[in-house]
Amino acid sequence: MSAADRRAAVVADHAPGDIRTATSASAGDPIEPRGVAASRLGPGARAALDRLVTLYLDRMRPELAGREYARIASGEQWFAWEGPTRPGGRHYYRVQGEDLLIEYDNTSDDGNHAHTVLRRPHGEFGADVLAAHRASTHHH
Repeated sequence: MSAADRRAAVVADHAPGDIRTATSASAGDPIEPRGVAASRLGPGARAALDRLVTLYLDRMRPELAGREYARIASGEQWFAWEGPTRPGGRHYYRVQGEDLLIEYDNTSDDGNHAHTVLRRPHGEFGADVLAAHRASTHHH
C-alpha cells in the first residue's frame, strides 16, 4: 500500500482481544466500514486484497459466493487493520463489503493463535431458523 493508504487502513495501534463480532450466531449491529476503500488502492495493493478475499470466497459454495466475486471487481470492499504493522505483533484485520464481513485476529498467545470468521450479515449462516419460525407463528 502507499503510505497514505496504509495510514487510512490502520485504524488502531492495538489489536482487539478477539474478533469484533465475537462468537455469536450473527454479526449483530452493523459495523461501520473503516479503513481504506478497495477502489482507492493502487494496482498492487488492490490485487493483494482481491486475492485475500478470493481465498475466503473460494471456500464457499459458488451459489453463496457469486455476488461477492462481482463486488470484488467493483471495489466495494473496505480493508481495516488494527495493531502493529511489523511482523510478530498481535494484529487484526477486517474486510467488509455489502454482504460480506471477514475478520481475522492473531491476538491470543502473543500473536501465535489465529481466529477467522466469514459472515454474510444479510444472510447469516448460523441463524436459528427454527427459533425465528416459532417466534413468527403461533405454536401451542
